[in-house]
Amino acid sequence: MPFGKAARQREELEFRILSFLYRRPDSSQRDIAAYTRASLGTVNACVKELVGEGLIRPRESRQSAKAMGYAYVLTHKGLEERAVLATRLLGALRAEYEIMLQELDDLLAEFPQAAAQKPDVKR
Repeated sequence: MPFGKAARQREELEFRILSFLYRRPDSSQRDIAAYTRASLGTVNACVKELVGEGLIRPRESRQSAKAMGYAYVLTHKGLEERAVLATRLLGALRAEYEIMLQELDDLLAEFPQAAAQKPDVKR
């Protein structure tokens, strides 16, 4: 499991790319960049890594009558990795959620007047 904020962000990007290709096979890097809101250069680097790991594969695609491009599809190995990443990211999000709930409870106990001004948070 990677450590650090940058590694976590990279893992989240990989998961979002794999999930996007699961829902929209044959998407281009531009499609992926638009969906993830990552730069085209960042997506390009990540896609190259995913292709190298055998998680996705390129397929020639005619973008227009004059230009050839590549579309990307998820491989079986990519489907498996998507499930692994989903489990890992959900665990991390649950842990963050629990920490935030504890911080909220601590603040509300310290500043009860704030609790009177806002309705209770649904959990």
